[in-house]
Amino acid sequence: MFRPFLRLFNLCMLTVVAINCTAQPNKISDWKTNCSVTKTIRNITFNFPSNGFAYDNRDSIINACFDAIKHDLSIIHQNEYTDTFVAQFLSSRKEMLENTGYPSSESAVPQMSKIWFAVDKDISPLMTHEFMHMITFSFWGQPPLQSYWLKEGIATYAQNNCNGFGVEQIYAFFEKKNMLIAIDSLAGHFYAQPMMIAYHQSAYISQYLIETYGVQKFSLLYQSGFDSFEKIYGIQFKQILLDIKNKLDKKYPGTPDINWNTFKCL
Repeated sequence: MFRPFLRLFNLCMLTVVAINCTAQPNKISDWKTNCSVTKTIRNITFNFPSNGFAYDNRDSIINACFDAIKHDLSIIHQNEYTDTFVAQFLSSRKEMLENTGYPSSESAVPQMSKIWFAVDKDISPLMTHEFMHMITFSFWGQPPLQSYWLKEGIATYAQNNCNGFGVEQIYAFFEKKNMLIAIDSLAGHFYAQPMMIAYHQSAYISQYLIETYGVQKFSLLYQSGFDSFEKIYGIQFKQILLDIKNKLDKKYPGTPDINWNTFKCL
């Protein structure tokens, strides 16, 4: 299988530490000095600001990164992830906007072998979600447009927590409230759909397909696109939706207690 930008790396522990600073020119008042500390462990080069919340908690953050990767690998039935990449930690959403163009708390660009996280006492980035993007890109490559809902779906399923609710409960809420997005829209124009619905609807469908039919068929669908669904699974997708509805109606006879007006996590 072709894996863009794949670089194999020996998994022995490295302890290379560097401090990088951009010096402030004496005669240009609007230039700033930016310092960071860098350490490579296994296949990841971690880059932290040289002071502040992320720096003070860097050991626990690094441990959380490796825990997230281990969890993601278990979902797709892989033992290790060896592609080398940079994990850049920033101090605010403002810095995220300056670095990535988006004021989010996290962003992964597998094609660049880089992932960004904003971390402070009030920001807990979705590490498991973003690392899943890196891992699926490594093992399955860049998906076609028809699979963007699956790319985001499996990453959201891996995180599987929004305000204390799992993706199964959230999908059941959508079902009861008639909020589900039509599959043609979900697969054809994923990022044009309401974000909170699209991500979590895709997440539970991904979970159901993986748990019911296995990750191998899911990976084939991810790589091929939705038009290949019936060929891969041997049944129509509308039957999947009916099976999901029957399962969740039994498990959740009432509507999960979600306050949609205040429900936020992405």
